[in-house]
Amino acid sequence: MAVLLTLVGIIVTCIICYYIFRYLDEKWREGRITNIVNRYVLVTGCDSGFGNAIAKQLDKLGVRVFASCLTEKGEKDIKSAGSSRMITLRLDVTDHEAISKAVQFVKKTLPADGVYVTKAFLPLLRKSRGRVVTISSDCGFITWPGRSSYCISKHGVESFTDAIRREMYHVGIKASTVQPGAFKTSIVSPEGMDAQLKRAWDKSDEEVKDYYGNGFYQECKVPSVQDHDISPVINAVEHALFSVNPKRRYLAGKDINGWIHPISLLPVWILDWYIAMTPPDKAKN
Repeated sequence: MAVLLTLVGIIVTCIICYYIFRYLDEKWREGRITNIVNRYVLVTGCDSGFGNAIAKQLDKLGVRVFASCLTEKGEKDIKSAGSSRMITLRLDVTDHEAISKAVQFVKKTLPADGVYVTKAFLPLLRKSRGRVVTISSDCGFITWPGRSSYCISKHGVESFTDAIRREMYHVGIKASTVQPGAFKTSIVSPEGMDAQLKRAWDKSDEEVKDYYGNGFYQECKVPSVQDHDISPVINAVEHALFSVNPKRRYLAGKDINGWIHPISLLPVWILDWYIAMTPPDKAKN
């Protein structure tokens, strides 16, 4: 009994210490950068989703926003929704020539100081001691079965941001990653992703379908439970940009804070068992 009481006491003490640390950490990060209306922020992917909402929110705060879009329609839409401060430009982040043109455009438009952007803009970042904020997801720290390609890309985002922060540490550049949970956006929609899955399934040969079975295919579908309120992501980006002491990582969403991140801390063998997919029909035989 004495051992049990001691163990309970240790656990309770650890929990109390954890919440005290959380409270003190939040208080330490409350300070904000002043005069943000003279700050410039380049936001990519403003056609829709998080990029679109982030650009609009920063514009409302009085920040000078460079809103980059892939399509002409996206550029027109974000321009009409923003203030006269907002500057739009076309940018395909996979096109090196387009990136170079965007760098030159931003250089010409900027005053003598400041912009928060990414690698191609590092000379400007070094000059202004700016910030980099990237959008990852829970797939950046936990690898879900059936989503290997997406998880690889998000792990890459996490590593890239860590590398920038460490390479530029003594220059004064800060880099943060926002990790959203399941949010409803035009890109990440259950309907669209399920349609892609169905096309891939329909193209599979009969041997593959026979081995995996319909149950396996159904389990690969995207869960329909997604949060329509993306404000936690927008607030995290805002804090990362303008806090005096920004976090390295921001968990955004009830699901990612409530259970996804906690289970990622489990020993690997337990996590493997917990999130393993249902075995294919033929593997059960």
